[in-house]
Amino acid sequence: MGPFLRKTAIALLIVALFHVAAGFLADGSTDEYYLRFTTEKQRSMILGGSRAAQGLHPSVFNHLSEACTYDRHVYNFAFTIAHSPYGETYLAAIKEKLDPTTKNGLFILQVDPWLLSNPGDTTAATEADRTLGQQWTWNTNPNYEYLSRFWDRGWGALGHWPMGDPDTTSVLMPDGRLAVHVAMDPKTVERRTKNKVTNYRDDYLPGRIISTERLICLQQTIELLGSHGTVALVQLPVCVEIADMEHSFAPEFTTRMGELARATGTEFIDLDTMAVTFTDGNHLDEASGLRVTEAVWNTLLRGRP
Repeated sequence: MGPFLRKTAIALLIVALFHVAAGFLADGSTDEYYLRFTTEKQRSMILGGSRAAQGLHPSVFNHLSEACTYDRHVYNFAFTIAHSPYGETYLAAIKEKLDPTTKNGLFILQVDPWLLSNPGDTTAATEADRTLGQQWTWNTNPNYEYLSRFWDRGWGALGHWPMGDPDTTSVLMPDGRLAVHVAMDPKTVERRTKNKVTNYRDDYLPGRIISTERLICLQQTIELLGSHGTVALVQLPVCVEIADMEHSFAPEFTTRMGELARATGTEFIDLDTMAVTFTDGNHLDEASGLRVTEAVWNTLLRGRP
């Protein structure tokens, strides 16, 4: 081997070793999704969109369920309205994350009209074009495939790059929940809520319709998970403006979820009118998330034999 080739090989080896070492620095500050692709297969899960990702706390189930027979280590495998609406992509991801030996798991499925509908713009990117639809490896740590394909800030920034805008920081917890820390003074919350409502009205609402295919996939998801334990559908609170938008294209949504729960032998927990505090009109703040999760648990506990 000539000097040039030798030097090139050494340089490539150093680069490769740097990337291997950097992979071990990836953690909950890497981005909002990475850790969910690094954990082992799970026996109990929280599923849904960002309302569940931020608002439903696995710690509540894990700490309060000592006296019951659920597989207690609940993991939050919820993403966003764009990444994890109920459909073939999310169902395939759930199958990848589910431990097939599970017999008495607990599965909390957050439902809302956005997760069961399609936009009017048929050219819009679907979840199949995003991370869940493109990822090949799911349960390995470090997950070099994810870091190579979906981490876009430079490997040198791993472990040192907080997520968020100036008044928001986000950390993905080891249990899968996205912990978002935000300024909660009234003016900031009002501004953030106004922006969120505008975002939904302009980007998500136009032409929105409930999808028969997504409803079928939700039922298939329930049936899959029901064969491994207890399933509950949960509707979380949301601000009045976004709730009005939901009612405009899905006026019978709550009724349909109740009917689906009865048809599949599951529980439907409607917390839509629970008094809570939001960070932006769409996501629960920390304290409200804990109270809502406790309400879910108490409802499930009452239904136990």
